[in-house]
Amino acid sequence: MIAFCTVITMDYMDQAAVLFQSLAKHQQDYQGFALVIDADSVSDLPADLPYTVILLEELDIHNLDQMVIYYNAFELCNAVRPSWIKHLMLHYNSSKVIYLDSDIYVTSSFDEALSLLDTCLFSFTPHITKPLPLDGQQPDDLQLLQVGLYNSGFWMFRQHERSLEMLDWLISRFEIYCFDDLSRRMFCDQKLLPMLVHHYAEDFRRLDAPQYNIAHWNMFQRELYREDGRYWVDGKPVVFVHLSGFKPEQPEVLTHHLHRMSPELLEVIQPLLQEYASLLTRAAAVLQEKSVPGPRGSKRLGRSPIPEVTREYKYLREPRTGWILTDFRRRYYFQHRSLEGVKRLERRAWLKKAIKRALTGWIIRR
Repeated sequence: MIAFCTVITMDYMDQAAVLFQSLAKHQQDYQGFALVIDADSVSDLPADLPYTVILLEELDIHNLDQMVIYYNAFELCNAVRPSWIKHLMLHYNSSKVIYLDSDIYVTSSFDEALSLLDTCLFSFTPHITKPLPLDGQQPDDLQLLQVGLYNSGFWMFRQHERSLEMLDWLISRFEIYCFDDLSRRMFCDQKLLPMLVHHYAEDFRRLDAPQYNIAHWNMFQRELYREDGRYWVDGKPVVFVHLSGFKPEQPEVLTHHLHRMSPELLEVIQPLLQEYASLLTRAAAVLQEKSVPGPRGSKRLGRSPIPEVTREYKYLREPRTGWILTDFRRRYYFQHRSLEGVKRLERRAWLKKAIKRALTGWIIRR
């Protein structure tokens, strides 16, 4: 069985719905799964979702009770990814597993990629396939290296003994190395993917085909055009577009991230952006009719498709104290496995800022 899967919080159920609806139009003979990390019960969700919902507690993840405290929602979604893929292999006998971020829009079949997986055990797509010019524009080489060579929004694994070994290696690292913290040389899972490729080079095939994982970080390098209502590159239909940083309330804007897109290419992609925004709005309306609550407190975009019915993010608070877990408190908890002493540090930091503001104001007045 071929499995397509994603990981979401409940405030991204509209994205997941559009992802799997678009996939169903172009792909046959697969099963779709969404790991919803903050759902309390499947019975609380609609029965007719275009994917099977799995709860985080169903996965056998070591130290999960601690990870939900020291990782925020965005980090946790990344950290559990290898455990999720392993779960689908072992409990659903998935021979091939393709992971897709929920902000992906499928426009053609994955058959070519699935055939590639017959020749290897795992595959990723690089952020770029051609060198960047030294023109002073951003993002540049160093910025791409900061976030990692490969984009983790698209993974492919074939079930094999060595694949389980690879996933176990990732699981052990993601338990401690999955923070969104560039100052500590971490960007969730993406910085470790090249190391996995290095350790298991003979089992890896890089997917360079330009019709896969088209996004703001590589679209400017590809001859993208629209014809007969479809998008094409190098004479082949685009398989999926990764709309990272897209906001449906601003459908004319491709992303809020840095990009090298020309006005002409942004104009070419406008019909797809408008279509995707419309589908997200429609999916959110359907979820609202069915009274599916969206959580607050997520690190990601902080949005809920259903503003009228909201609930607190399941892991927003530390269970013992009930204190809200800011990123500072999560990092502190990771180091100390306790929040004892954190308020003293917070007061000290607040006092330093207050003194600095007062001194700055005094100097300006003088």
